Parts: sequence; C-alpha cells; structure tokens
Amino acid sequence: MQFLSYRQILEAVINGRIRIAYYSVKDSQNKVIKLPEKQFVDLVCKSDENEYAPIIRDYFYDSCKADSVYFHVGPYARVEIIYRQEESQYLKGSPTDHIFSIQESNKFTVCAREHIVVGTNEYIEVSEDIGASIYATVSKTNVGFSHISTIIDPKWKGILQVGIANLSKHPQNLNYLDRFCTIRFHSLDHTEPGQLTLEQSLRFKEIRPHFARDWWTQENLYREMFPMGSSYVSRPSALERLLSEKNIEGVKKVFAGFGITSGIAALLFLGARLANKLEDLNNIENTLATNTRDLIGLRGDLVNLDKQILQIGSNEIVFSSAQFSDSVSVSFREPLSSPPTLFVEFDGFSREQVKYTIFYPTTGLGGSLQYSNASIKVTYIGKLSDNQTLKGVVRWLIISRQD
Repeated sequence: MQFLSYRQILEAVINGRIRIAYYSVKDSQNKVIKLPEKQFVDLVCKSDENEYAPIIRDYFYDSCKADSVYFHVGPYARVEIIYRQEESQYLKGSPTDHIFSIQESNKFTVCAREHIVVGTNEYIEVSEDIGASIYATVSKTNVGFSHISTIIDPKWKGILQVGIANLSKHPQNLNYLDRFCTIRFHSLDHTEPGQLTLEQSLRFKEIRPHFARDWWTQENLYREMFPMGSSYVSRPSALERLLSEKNIEGVKKVFAGFGITSGIAALLFLGARLANKLEDLNNIENTLATNTRDLIGLRGDLVNLDKQILQIGSNEIVFSSAQFSDSVSVSFREPLSSPPTLFVEFDGFSREQVKYTIFYPTTGLGGSLQYSNASIKVTYIGKLSDNQTLKGVVRWLIISRQD
C-alpha cells in the first residue's frame, strides 16, 4: 500500500481512478454557487465544457493539499435534538427524523456533548485499486470536535456520512461548505482475491440510504433502538457499594487508629451521616429509574406518533383593517375515508389574538364519503389601525384519527 501524493492524486482524477463531484462550490469571491445537479471534477479543459466546469476545477485545486483533499460540510445533518426554536424551520422529514438542512440555514450549532452525522458536499467514486482514509481537520479538533477515523473502501461510490461529537463544554458552529475532514488516498499493491460481490458492496447503501436523497422514506424501517445485551449487569445499589470490601477495610483502619471506644463513637457519628447520604442516593437512583422508564415510554409514543403523521405544512395568512379573516386550504395527499385530526399553530401573532375553525368538505354519496381536503378559517380578534396589515404563518400537522 502506498499513499498518493498531490501529483498522483491529480493523475488518478484525470484517468478516472478517483472521481469527485460537488453539489455546491464557492467561486473566487467566496460566493456559494448551488449546482443544478452534482458535477464531476474534470481537470482537462474542453471547448464544450459548461460554465461551472472552470469554477469546479478551481474549487478542487483549492481543496487539495500535499497528500490529501479537503471535503466540506454538506447540505444535511442528522442531529439529536433541536434546542433552539428558531432552528425548527430547517428540519426536514417527519418530526422524529431530526434531519437538519445546513444548506438553508448556512450553519448548525452543535451543543456541548452532542453527536451528529454530517453528509459531505462531495460525491466520490474510487476504483478497485484505490482506497482512502478520513481524518479530522485541526481547525475542528482544536475547538472540541471529536477525531474522525474511518475508511473509504475500494470501488466505493456515493456520498460520505461522517459522525462527529462536540466534546467541549461550549456550543460550536458547523458552517455550510466549511472544510470538514481530510481524505488521504492510497493505492493497493495488488487486489486481494475473494472480493465482495456487487450485491454485498451495495448492501450498506441499501440499509443506510443517504438522507440527502431518501432518508425519510426508508430510514423509518431501520430506526429501532439497539437491544440490550443479555450479558448486561445492572449497577450495584448504594447499599451494596457502601458494604463493599474496600469500605469495610476503611472501617477497620478507624478502629486501629483511634481505639475501640473512640472508633465506636466515630463510627456511630459517621453511620448517622452515611445513613442520610444513603437515603439520598437511593432516592436519586429511584428518580433516575423512574425518569428512564418515562423516557422509554415517551420514545414509544414518538414512534407511534411518527407512524400516524400524514402530512406537515404551512401557509401565509394576511389580516388588514378591511379583512379580519383569512382561509387556508389543505389538500390531502390521498382521499381519506374519515376526517383526520388536524393540529394548528401560529407564527407572527399569539393564539389569544386569533380564533380558527376547521371544515372538512366531503365528496361521494352514502357510505362512500371521502375527505380530500380541509379548510382552516382564521379570524383576527385583535385591533388593527387604518391601513395596517398583519402577516403571519399558520403551521398545520395532520395525523390519522384513532378510533
């Protein structure tokens, strides 16, 4: 195995052993250009190349180092939880997916101790005699992000999904198209016999589709918690820890140092203190156990809710001194045999300032009635001055009704 130098990397890109494509690039003015579709780097200038080819070429050269290539923060990340309300508008998919659009928000703030999975801005293909290793950049580890240590297998084709954690005590930002990780390529002296079949090599991508394309349509099939191993041993109780061999030896030293009478008096005093602490520890453990059960139950409720969600969306509404009500029509993706449950929230004004009514028009006759849409009529009950206009957003969530 031999690591590739800058010159060898360029040669491999030219002859097609390494193929790198971008979804977005930055020009010489540091302006972000979103490409119509992913476009591969072509280091050979051609007369018929499109307007993006020279910019992509310069962007690639700027990403190269003496023995590696920078990859960048891509459009999406899967995050643990959204802590700031203003960031919820950038969530994609269902509410429990937590797929965050860094491309739309331009950055994502990773909270202390939080773990996320970031998709790269690059698509990569390597030949059967080329592999690569992925490393963290110093600019990221210096502020508290974890190190990255993983590989790109020979014959890999696809986008990279890289997991990192913020190990610091402070929030850290990941900006869109930041230099995120370093790819160091190596060539194999010879290909090993018994290589994976095409079906086996594609298995990872079938099980873990990239969330920039189809995460929320397939990932639900695999998003189950890992089962607890049968070899798991529960944590000892506070009493068991108190009566451990180490603590018993400490009691013996008390008697040896102070004599029997003084030792008994000291032990009685300490025993009373320890009894209080023991009771506090047991209360804490019971509280933690209760909270754990509640969290497990909450997770089950979220999974069930995720299965019931039919549609999510939002519409703008406008009020004025001449028009105190506005209506929003919500078309269902498919006709329903019974009216669903529709939840409504508002941005731009408080719930106390408006009242709303939901109508479910029907189509069909007799027992074959169908519901294809809903109408939300919103009325502003506050006061507006002459020629004043008030704009806001109505956000709605539709779930199937459980009889």
